[in-house]
Amino acid sequence: MMKPIESSDLLATQGRMDRVASWLIAWRYPLLWIGIVATLALLPFSLQAKYDRSINSFFDKNDPRFLTYNEVQREFDGDTLCLAVYPDPELLTPAGMARLEAFALKLSAVPGVIKVQTIASMPRPGGRPGMIGKLFSIPTQDHDKLRQEILATDLFRDQFISADGQTAVCLLLIEEPAIASGLFTQSLKELRRLCEARSGHIVGAPVMINDVYDYLEQDSWILTNVSTWAMILVIVALFRRIRWLVVPIAVVQTSMIWMRAMMYFLQIQLSLTGAMTTAMITVIGITSAIHVAVRFREVAFTQPDVVQALRDTLSHSLPPIFWACATTAVGFGSLAISQVAPVRSFGLVMAAASMMVFLAIILLMPGAILIARHLFNVIPRPTLGETHLADGLHWAVSFVGRHAWLTTFMTLAVLAVAGAGLFRLDVETDFTKNFKESSSILQDYRFVEDRLGGAGLVDIVLDAPTDWNSGFFDQLRSCQNRLREIPGVVKVTSLVDMLDLVRASKMMISVVKSAPPPEVRQFWNPKTKRLRIVLRVKEQQTTDGKAKLLSSIETIAKDSFGPTTKVTGLYLLLVYLIDSLLSDQYAALFLSCVGNLAMMTIAFGGPRAGLIAFLPNIIPLVFTLGLMGWVGLKVNVATAMIQSISMGIAVDFSIHYLYRYWHERKRGIDFYDSLALSHHHAGKAMVFADIALTLGFGILTLSHFLPTIQFGLLVSLAMLGGLVGNLVMLPVLLRVFYGIGPPRIEGEVSLDPRTQATHSVS
Repeated sequence: MMKPIESSDLLATQGRMDRVASWLIAWRYPLLWIGIVATLALLPFSLQAKYDRSINSFFDKNDPRFLTYNEVQREFDGDTLCLAVYPDPELLTPAGMARLEAFALKLSAVPGVIKVQTIASMPRPGGRPGMIGKLFSIPTQDHDKLRQEILATDLFRDQFISADGQTAVCLLLIEEPAIASGLFTQSLKELRRLCEARSGHIVGAPVMINDVYDYLEQDSWILTNVSTWAMILVIVALFRRIRWLVVPIAVVQTSMIWMRAMMYFLQIQLSLTGAMTTAMITVIGITSAIHVAVRFREVAFTQPDVVQALRDTLSHSLPPIFWACATTAVGFGSLAISQVAPVRSFGLVMAAASMMVFLAIILLMPGAILIARHLFNVIPRPTLGETHLADGLHWAVSFVGRHAWLTTFMTLAVLAVAGAGLFRLDVETDFTKNFKESSSILQDYRFVEDRLGGAGLVDIVLDAPTDWNSGFFDQLRSCQNRLREIPGVVKVTSLVDMLDLVRASKMMISVVKSAPPPEVRQFWNPKTKRLRIVLRVKEQQTTDGKAKLLSSIETIAKDSFGPTTKVTGLYLLLVYLIDSLLSDQYAALFLSCVGNLAMMTIAFGGPRAGLIAFLPNIIPLVFTLGLMGWVGLKVNVATAMIQSISMGIAVDFSIHYLYRYWHERKRGIDFYDSLALSHHHAGKAMVFADIALTLGFGILTLSHFLPTIQFGLLVSLAMLGGLVGNLVMLPVLLRVFYGIGPPRIEGEVSLDPRTQATHSVS
């Protein structure tokens, strides 16, 4: 038979927790110094923890698609390509060519730029001698005829020049080490300055990824500083004691320093998800501090000795704080199965960081709360409007007690409607949709796609035959013509276009085959004997549109050159990267649920109590993800982790509430009085934490990066859902699972006398 709730294993450890709390109080100052010294010692290492800004950081190093991509990168000039584009109505004139050559020279001088290729440096169509830029400088040259030749050449049109001849394109090849190290950030500023001087724009995968990281680092700073201070100011307004500002800051900042130092020592580099680590450490630290503050104030009212009051507070607060950190670690640990490298690294780092928060609380809180207690009052004061909040919580638990079935039906109805939105969830594969309308990167992409048709790059790589005869070139042309007919494909270029441009003879083809010039090496590698076809495609397409486009490209490529032909490119990788987030999300959610249910079962002494603690956590999860589906918010790298975050928040609330309830039951308080006390004390702490965190995360709406804005809004919504779910459903579940009848007196739920007294604490 299952053990009754009042004899929970967790409560049986209370005697041991009393001894632990006494030890922490006795050694509070040595522990505080250990925490301070350790933090100061680790600070220099934490400052050296780096974000990996390279494109490679997005992907699993063993992913077959990524391995193919890297292989092509090594063989050819790959996706480190950028397009610098600017309008010039007189481009195909001597003055226009001079401006283009001068512009290309300035671009090539920027650190990190390997080479710049423009139409000015290309040979004249038809195999006639001379480079285009030089030909325009010859006064006797027939410039009108040359312009017609250029615009009629497929290799040039929409590749180096727009179809109307009034937009210049500079192809910039960027060093991969410069991108990974962050050097490209400064280079990009100079490149943008040069482009803006000509009313131009710059796009490309390195530019987009760089801007993403810039925005995320800004967001991390906002969350670490502005948001944290906003939360702290709310805490000060709630408790009106300066040390309750210092304690949460110390816990959160210390935990983050330790986490970053761990990353440095383990050589872990976070990428896209770096800002989220700050978010969750803040959630755990702030929530724990508020629960301790509320409990400490309550105990101090009946215990004048603040040292003894803190001892009692820690004795009852540390177990739920530990289990809150442990269940959060399990939830984040579930992300370790993700195929997306940034998500997986985020989960593993946060699993460790969650327990670091608990360690920081143990080392810092006792000493920080009691230091200089003779000079300053340490007891938090009642908040403004707290009496009204207590009355509201009292009414809520009374209503739920009287109308358990109605409450259950209404909750299930809301979840059913919200849950239907889960089937409408979709992924966002258009990276330009991650930026605000006012952002420069979005304006750049729109300009390029309007003038040139597309900015995304896809590669087809095939084994070349030993004999380069006319039949092979005809086959290559036929394949390219079929590719051009695919909706969304803007440009198709290969070796055959370069050879056709100069009407290469058999002798020239033989030379190109053995010792290709730089312009040809991006299409032909004589060592590996492989050819590359480059497709430029529309970036701004729907998820289905991109999937169909890539499927059509692969079908035509393999039909033309056999099953060994490979389709790759950053464009393809990003499509599958984001798409895999959705499948990973469901798998991680399942593991998170199983893990949290197991942890709750262990924490509260049995599967029935564990199920009670677990079920309310489904509410914010379903509500948040369902709302995403209904309003059309698509899954991206940030929103893909909402399920773990919402689960972690709700679990924290459940643990603190149920631990308080079982504590009251152990003291001999009856069922409904225990619920009333839990609602009054744990419920108030939950509301205070929700207010502080919602305000803090609301600051993220100031970001320029839409996933961060969505993340801030959805986390706030998840916290609200976790609050309502626990305050509404936990009383119902306790009543249903343990067969407690309706309240003895209709409409009344009594409170312990201490509860009423605490309203007047000064």
